[in-house]
Amino acid sequence: MNAIDILWLAYKGLMARRTLAIISIIAIMIGITSVSFIEAFSQGVEHSVISMLFQLNPTNIYVFNEIGYVSPTDVSFMSSLPGIYAVYPVIEAHDIVQMGGLLMF
Repeated sequence: MNAIDILWLAYKGLMARRTLAIISIIAIMIGITSVSFIEAFSQGVEHSVISMLFQLNPTNIYVFNEIGYVSPTDVSFMSSLPGIYAVYPVIEAHDIVQMGGLLMF
């Protein structure tokens, strides 16, 4: 089977099920567009966050740790890096507090 036969069979298959072919093409276009949009949006958010951190001071390091603990050894190691003047470990915690019978998040 040569290339012309393959293209002819593909064309006949598309013409036999036109609606299905059109819907499939539209779905592929929507999928590619949405993936491109999500990628561009995430890069924009990343650029925004990095620019905000550099506005604070580009020679400082802000350490965010998911487990809630940054060891003093890590802080001293990072502050000994060349060009770094300060390291600020940021500890973030979430809990529910009850005050006067009201729950506060």
